[in-house]
Amino acid sequence: MRDLLLPVLSGADKRLRARALRTLLLCLTPAYSAALHAHMGLYLVGLLRRVKLPCPVISVGNLTVGGTGKTSMVLMLARELHRLGLRPVVLAHGYGAANSQAMVISDGSQVFLPPHVAGDEAFLLASSLTGVPVAVGRRRAASGALALGFNPGVLILDDGFQHWRLARDLDVVLLDAAEPFGFGYLLPRGLLREPPSHLRRAGAIVITRSNLVSSERLCAVERDIERWAPGVPRWRAWYEPVGMTCLGDGSPVDIGELRGRKVAALSSIAAPGAFEEMLREMGALKVVPIRYPDHHLYTSEDLVEIGRKVLDADAEVLVTTEKDAVKVRAVVSGLSGAGAEAVRKARVLSVRMVVDDVERFLEFAASFVRVGARG
Repeated sequence: MRDLLLPVLSGADKRLRARALRTLLLCLTPAYSAALHAHMGLYLVGLLRRVKLPCPVISVGNLTVGGTGKTSMVLMLARELHRLGLRPVVLAHGYGAANSQAMVISDGSQVFLPPHVAGDEAFLLASSLTGVPVAVGRRRAASGALALGFNPGVLILDDGFQHWRLARDLDVVLLDAAEPFGFGYLLPRGLLREPPSHLRRAGAIVITRSNLVSSERLCAVERDIERWAPGVPRWRAWYEPVGMTCLGDGSPVDIGELRGRKVAALSSIAAPGAFEEMLREMGALKVVPIRYPDHHLYTSEDLVEIGRKVLDADAEVLVTTEKDAVKVRAVVSGLSGAGAEAVRKARVLSVRMVVDDVERFLEFAASFVRVGARG
């Protein structure tokens, strides 16, 4: 659906039916805008009250629908703030979770819930972070109250820019360098959750995937940001691969083995194109996309189909993301046949978010924790 809609929303699809659909979506946009501003207005005038927890809160969010790298940023922040001794606890949203109630996924040493219960991103956070507890729940005030049992020094709120209920000390907003402003329109005509002018609420702005656009394009994005949010500190960020493992047994694999090979790329993420482009940058001769909707929970039938696609494409290796791997592992163990074996031999690519002038960024974030703790 995303592949079908993006050419329509971007204007790349010039056909009559695409133009008609854009017109229809544009007619619906004022209703979304009215609901958005009415919701915000209830908090601004005090008819709805924000919950202030007794510890600092840092939110990582974005302005648009789709993947901007929030999970990777939360991982990096949680690890680094833990390294600095600031006792972070992560509050995940739980997309794809079995229910919306507040639950503890991990106490920092043990993961209690499987991915289909916790949600794929929340499970990935819990299984990737050592020493950092993770709670999940769509009602962040409730999951935050649950997290207080760990005596946190700071709560890191995943995907929280549009979540008004829980007050926070710092909003870190991520913008994708390739399409930072959602084709210039609010939902449903574009991808904007909020107007660009609302960037003025941000405490810090990070332009992700900044290595995938030209320097001229990046400078133009930064000029737009300065226009909407003058004086808000900003950073550039990008992904880099850090390793690969075998999905079946977790053994390390040489990251250079993709060079010159035909690679099948399995993903159910918001920005599959960026994942596939990374595989090309790593030297893959050809990349065959195998895409599923974001947060898709794989079934045994899916894996049989995936194995067949790998074999039919004559791909030499199947590569998937860490987020997808946690869901595929839960299903593949009970399958047999050539297709299942192809999935078991899949490579799991690990990436990390790199932020330019990272020490300044971390000190900036940590300063809000220290000030909030004193307050």
